[in-house]
Amino acid sequence: MGDLVYRVAVVSGKGGTGKTFIASSLTILISQGSSVVSIDADVEAPDLEIALGGGDVIEVKELYEGRVAEVSYERCFRCLKCAEVCRFGAVSVLEGNVPVIDKYLCEGCGACSIVCPSGAISYVPSKLGTMKVVRTKFGYLVTASLDLGRRGSGHLVELEKSRGLELAKESDAKFIVLDGPPGIGCPLIATVVDADYVVIVTEPTPQALHGLARVAEVVKFFGKKFGVVINKFDVNEEYCTLVEKWCKEHGGSILGSLPYDRCVVEAYTRVTPPLLYCKERKSPCFEAMVSIYENLLRDLGV
Repeated sequence: MGDLVYRVAVVSGKGGTGKTFIASSLTILISQGSSVVSIDADVEAPDLEIALGGGDVIEVKELYEGRVAEVSYERCFRCLKCAEVCRFGAVSVLEGNVPVIDKYLCEGCGACSIVCPSGAISYVPSKLGTMKVVRTKFGYLVTASLDLGRRGSGHLVELEKSRGLELAKESDAKFIVLDGPPGIGCPLIATVVDADYVVIVTEPTPQALHGLARVAEVVKFFGKKFGVVINKFDVNEEYCTLVEKWCKEHGGSILGSLPYDRCVVEAYTRVTPPLLYCKERKSPCFEAMVSIYENLLRDLGV
């Protein structure tokens, strides 16, 4: 791989705007002329693998980050000093003064083991989630799933990005496409912080415009160039003018608009890449997506 790899993050201010459709479509279009690595950074609800039509799983890794406390009841005096000192409310007390540690609340700080007079508290590794690498028809995909109730979604995205960059070097990829999470939380920040360009997907509705403004605020804080895709524009064409006006006022370019198309829904039910299904059905959505891709390359200067 050369010195330059373009990192393109696809994000949205709310769920259901079509973010994963855009990310998968960009991955497919890029793969026609260049090697590309895709990363599903929506670690709480990953589904980019489905949008790319699946593939061969070539690597699975369980990720253990941090630790959680556990009590040896054979040694416990029931003094409850652990409950008194815990700042995170992770220790509850059952009948008979039995302390129980909630692994989902425990931060592994060590305070409870320090004050325990009997040495009854020890620590076990805390599983953050699972990461896997899939070889799709369009290049490597790195996807991960955060374990139920665990914190650290942003850290999990960072681990995905690190593995994705390794794969990009191995495959001489020129692009990395990140399918980010909706909203403005930690995984969103981890997704965009070192991106070269951010694609924000929105819809012509008040809720989506509100989400667009919130995400753009984060993106601009990190000094990132961004463009906007208006999905399902024909559902409310009048409201599209408000979205376009907002973009002009806040420095975002309009990459393009996509019509509502049942072909996309049908493709997902068949576990078929929506872009290819749209092309096969001669859907206007396909040509619109190609135009968005070309405008993205223009903005990137590629």
